[in-house]
Amino acid sequence: DFTFTMFQGEDVLGGRELNLAQLRGKPLVLNFWARLCGPCWREMPALQEFYEEFQGQVVLLGIDIGQFTGLGSPKDASKLLDALGITYPVGFTDQGEVVQEYRVVAMPTTVFITGEGEIFRKWTGSLDRHTVTRLATDLLHQTQN
Repeated sequence: DFTFTMFQGEDVLGGRELNLAQLRGKPLVLNFWARLCGPCWREMPALQEFYEEFQGQVVLLGIDIGQFTGLGSPKDASKLLDALGITYPVGFTDQGEVVQEYRVVAMPTTVFITGEGEIFRKWTGSLDRHTVTRLATDLLHQTQN
């Protein structure tokens, strides 16, 4: 569990200051990214398409950890989100230990989490639309069984 502050998506997730445990109950796709990580922002349009299709079934949350990786700061992130037309929930955390706890060894890293809060699968590197859809569908099937 960790706390985070929303750049956008407070209306979707129910607040500006949240912790991950508050999102339990629905499957979660947790995407760690950074403003100065090219592969991170290049995958965002695919995540946006995924969000539009799976909204209501899976929670998508982007967390900027650039300040811990030397790849940007939270003040830079909002501009990028606006420029790319990203509307899914995105925030940042001040808890640097999240990098170690989730074993983020490369950027971006995406963690697929069950509604019970258990890690189902982890993906290191960029996701394309097909891959994120396949992994989320597997997560949904696992959750239903």
